[in-house]
Amino acid sequence: MKEKIFNIVSIIFLLSTSIFFGNKFYNAYKDSKIVLDNTYITDYLKNSISKYTLNNSLTEDNNEYIYNSKANNNYLKYNGYLWRIIKITGNNQLVVVSEDTITYLPFNSSLNWINITKYNKELEIDYDYLENTKICTDTFNDINNISCKDTNTDYTVGLLSLDDYIKYGGSNSYLNNGTNFWTSNKYDDNKAWYINNDGKVSSDDIYERHGIRPVITIKANTKLISGNGTIENPYIIEQRNIQTLKDTYQGEYVKYSNNIWRIMYNKDNKIKLISENYLKNSNNIDIEYYFNDTNNIIDLKNKTLYWLNYSYIKKLDKNITKGTFYIGTYYKEKNNYMFSYLKTLDGYVGLPSINEPFIYELDNIYLSNPSNVDDLTTYAIRNNNLYEDVISTKRKIRPTIYLKDSINISSGKGTKDNPYILGGINEA
Repeated sequence: MKEKIFNIVSIIFLLSTSIFFGNKFYNAYKDSKIVLDNTYITDYLKNSISKYTLNNSLTEDNNEYIYNSKANNNYLKYNGYLWRIIKITGNNQLVVVSEDTITYLPFNSSLNWINITKYNKELEIDYDYLENTKICTDTFNDINNISCKDTNTDYTVGLLSLDDYIKYGGSNSYLNNGTNFWTSNKYDDNKAWYINNDGKVSSDDIYERHGIRPVITIKANTKLISGNGTIENPYIIEQRNIQTLKDTYQGEYVKYSNNIWRIMYNKDNKIKLISENYLKNSNNIDIEYYFNDTNNIIDLKNKTLYWLNYSYIKKLDKNITKGTFYIGTYYKEKNNYMFSYLKTLDGYVGLPSINEPFIYELDNIYLSNPSNVDDLTTYAIRNNNLYEDVISTKRKIRPTIYLKDSINISSGKGTKDNPYILGGINEA
């Protein structure tokens, strides 16, 4: 009799367990597939809270919905960049921060660089989906006494406030991406707060260079197209039809001439790309060159540029086209990247300029901006920092090029692991 009761109890237990975990698995599967019918992303996120009691990374807080420090399901892909959703505002807007650090700039140049200016648009982003971002601009010298009393709503793209960084988990949260970057808050008139590589809070002179991680605010009533918020399957809010390079975004990746390139700019019927790797010789060893023999002048007689435009170019196909490279002198004491625009060079292959994105991703490379100290120094990236370097020093080569935007894309998703693969020219 006891054995019969034990068997019945065991069967009931197994059935209950199967139903419980089967329901969990079904809900997870259903959520990962996302069958959407005019679903707003904010509604979808709010409705997801009650589904998984073990994974409620989104919580309600004073009329806002906040992703907690351990969130791993708040990834969003937008305009070629991967973002992390920080919160849903009381007005149903999404506030998101870029997962990666895009460039390194002085604090006083950062908002101009990431927003449209009369000079240029460095951060290429579709403003149609965006509202102006509320930027916290308080100045304080005690991180135990932070508020967000002073704000600025004049910009579409902002920076992460120190208040939000600390409140949402600081160094132990998804907001710590392992790089150093500015916050939106100043320490005093001449210093500002930034996050160091370990995720700790520090302050530095506003004319020093630290990372830039844009923060944007996505409009309420933005529809969710697909995704489940994981890094493998981030939320998507844009309908895209990728046919040619013209349809691509800044930050996406392209395979071209047996190399991986990253898109720096997509404008004026041309695509500017930067090599994701150092150039290598036939023995797969990184090529190193002197910048020049006698001076820091940037022209097609320059030793490095001459080699790129008359030797290396032979490895590239006919899809390459001429473009403009910014070669203006950088004045460190003025600390304004706009000076790089004051002089240009037309060519096929160039070096990255101090004003451009993604230039800090590889060390030990020359830039196309001479120093104003003397004619024997120019600027280079070393140890993720900007340095004045002697032109006789050998450095590795990371070229930039232009391609025609009419080139067809035959496959790929534009990611580093699955870059766009190019087809022939679209003559239409």
